[in-house]
Amino acid sequence: MPTSFLILCFQTIFCWTLVVFLYRQKHRFTLVPLYGYLAVLTIFTHNLSDLGFALVINHWYFLISSFTFFTSLMLAVLFLYLFEGQRAVRLALLTIIAASLFYVLMVFFISQEVDTSRFVVLSLSRINGYFWSVTAIVIDVIFLALFWEVLAKMSKLPLTLRIFLVIISTYSLDSLIFVSGNYFGQPIYWSVLQGSLLVRLVLALVITPITTLYLRTEGFNESTRDKPGNLWEIFNFRTDLEAKIQSMGELIKLQKTLETKLRESHETYSLAVEGSNAGIWDWDIPQNHITYSAKFCQLLGYAPNEIPPSLEHLKSLIYPGDLKSTFALLDNCFINHQKFSIDYRLKNKDQTYRWYSCGGIVKYDSNNKPVRMVGSIIDIDDKKKLSAITEEKVEALQQLNKFMVGRELQMVKLKDKIKKLESKK
Repeated sequence: MPTSFLILCFQTIFCWTLVVFLYRQKHRFTLVPLYGYLAVLTIFTHNLSDLGFALVINHWYFLISSFTFFTSLMLAVLFLYLFEGQRAVRLALLTIIAASLFYVLMVFFISQEVDTSRFVVLSLSRINGYFWSVTAIVIDVIFLALFWEVLAKMSKLPLTLRIFLVIISTYSLDSLIFVSGNYFGQPIYWSVLQGSLLVRLVLALVITPITTLYLRTEGFNESTRDKPGNLWEIFNFRTDLEAKIQSMGELIKLQKTLETKLRESHETYSLAVEGSNAGIWDWDIPQNHITYSAKFCQLLGYAPNEIPPSLEHLKSLIYPGDLKSTFALLDNCFINHQKFSIDYRLKNKDQTYRWYSCGGIVKYDSNNKPVRMVGSIIDIDDKKKLSAITEEKVEALQQLNKFMVGRELQMVKLKDKIKKLESKK
């Protein structure tokens, strides 16, 4: 007996540790291995006394056969619910039900083909035990989550006490359902039930501080965990599909709204650019790569994308007499974080120079280094030529005016001299 008990203790520690290990591997392997382990624990739990033993002390029956696997199963469900939310528990519940049905069907079909009397775990005569085992586990999972939410409303209840109440209540409910389903009406019913409840109480006292320590180590916080909107939502499997459909619908709606706004913005931008007759350029400063709009190329007589995107080529297009002043102003804008604005001449494809008004703004990185510059050019050659002609005419008029004023002054002086000569006579 002592040897069996020690083996059972080590078995329990191993199963509990494996639950924690598999949960901690979720970022590397996802939760799939843990759900697989839940299925294995479910099947082992249904094996009842075949993988453990029962004690009889002073006519008290202590069923401690499958408590290793059952407690490990509930521990995993508790972790999933507290850290992953109600959806994870719904998946755990489906896993438990699926594994249970698989096991029971396996027992049934194999028993139809071969004599399974020597394999207790495959005995069809124990179908009643399988039924109450499955029923108890399913109800335990549901109760665990519901009871936690009820206790969570008591904000002043210490975490350790809350964990103990959830564990002992779940374990007690499991014993009540399973023992009542299998032994109710039999002479040993009360003895088995009391012994089972006593074992669960001792087990709850052992597992509570371990669970509390793990939750604190993992940084569990009741106020920040994913809580259900109501108790029904915990096990409402439709909420997963509805949430996906709703989120997908909202995503599609948002995407359509963004596409509409983007299209409207693009149309507004295109109309504004076309209306201003401006050519847009975009300079990636670290890469010295310049992107030109189709209008920019057109203004210089080129086809779209015909102008090489390098800074050196742009320098070759700037009139030599304007090159030094242009880049001196550009450096000053970089240093003082100012907008760039200048009139200069650019060489067109026909090798003639035309005047353009150029403006741009600069984007800086976190170190205040210029990383991007966007701007535009507008053809002002006709205005420049008209301005030059106007200046020439104004200058000519000014010269003529000076000449006429000088001529009038000379005439006045000449008239004065004539008057003086006539007065002497």
